[in-house]
Amino acid sequence: MRMLSLCRVFVCNRFSLTAWVLALIVLVFALFVYVCFFYLDICRFDAFKDGCQRPHPAQGDEAHYFKTEVRREKFSSLAGDIIGLTKIVNANSIYAVSSSPDGKVFLGGGVDAKIIQVNSDEENWGVIELFEGIKVIDDIKFLNNEKAVAVGSEGRIYQSADGGVSWVLYNPEFPFGKTNPWLNSLRFDEAYTVAFADERYGLVGGIGRLLNTKNGGKTWHSIDVDADTVFEKIILKSDRSGWAATNRGLLRTKDGGNTWGTIFSFNKFFYGRLEVFALDYVENGLLCFSERYDVYCSDTSESFNKANVEWSGKPRDRWGRVSGIKMINSRVGWFITDTGEIYRTEDGARNWKLWVDVMSYMKGNSDCLDLDECKVALYSIASGVDSIYVVGKIEMSCKVGAKIYRSLSVLLNWKVSSEEYK
Repeated sequence: MRMLSLCRVFVCNRFSLTAWVLALIVLVFALFVYVCFFYLDICRFDAFKDGCQRPHPAQGDEAHYFKTEVRREKFSSLAGDIIGLTKIVNANSIYAVSSSPDGKVFLGGGVDAKIIQVNSDEENWGVIELFEGIKVIDDIKFLNNEKAVAVGSEGRIYQSADGGVSWVLYNPEFPFGKTNPWLNSLRFDEAYTVAFADERYGLVGGIGRLLNTKNGGKTWHSIDVDADTVFEKIILKSDRSGWAATNRGLLRTKDGGNTWGTIFSFNKFFYGRLEVFALDYVENGLLCFSERYDVYCSDTSESFNKANVEWSGKPRDRWGRVSGIKMINSRVGWFITDTGEIYRTEDGARNWKLWVDVMSYMKGNSDCLDLDECKVALYSIASGVDSIYVVGKIEMSCKVGAKIYRSLSVLLNWKVSSEEYK
């Protein structure tokens, strides 16, 4: 009996020791997981702490060139202008294009939030992947040659201070942010647009939220807006007045976005939303915007006239729309559609003619293997120092070289003469 008791004590003590060791291992593992998913995540994205910033370099061996994933072509518009076409295979959808004042061109997309720089040297054309974050980049804006801001899904605001070489996240989603009213005021579902009046004052808008900065993006603060307002596009002038394309119509502000008034609205709804989507302004006073396939312009910002568009013969997509407008002066400009067409005006946006049908070009060159299902969508248009850039996506089975892909991103560009810019 004594021997049995001793055995029981020994077994129990040994079991207890094993349990304690296992518990300690579990605790250490839990701590490791906590550090990886909490602290390291903060250090990865926290732009408040200099020691935690980890920008992704794009120099030397660490730059990723898509040499085998890019195909460069050239073709002519209906007017005979030469257009460059770049097919970028592994960039997913490209939604944004922007140019810095010194001519560097950047693309933004998703679903993994790539920011890509375009090497526009015609002798060495290519793209460089600079950064890969989370989800989607919807808009990129340069304040000057060095400072830039990019926005996207979940209201994330990325910033660059070195000309787009590296990017950090301003508003990370900390676990304790759920109980922090200030952080909560910076968080929203999607940021679609960013605009700056100068190098210090800017706005970020999206679904039910509008933020402003007065120090070039160092800090952001929420502006009260209706929760059901969706800001698709914002333009700010140097005096902080501006316009916004929204689901409520075309809005105007005279005080940097603190208050807004509706200057153009519609009686019809599309998906339950008023589709004011594309918007552009040139400094001499011409303002243009779109509502689905209708284009309106005004040189007074008060009375708008519907433009005459000579649409191509193919049927308009019932869910489609004009997705971008770019006027380079009061006479010349282009608009793009999410059905793969580019139209041009030469008379101050009064009349527009088809300039390029990208989908017809793709089918004519047998890039789309399933011609009946081939679709081209164009998402964004921007002007550079001497060029215009358009980004979009080819959907369905497409061929690049010897490889076949379900879809791929496209970048189009063409030169603009100095005479046209005048």
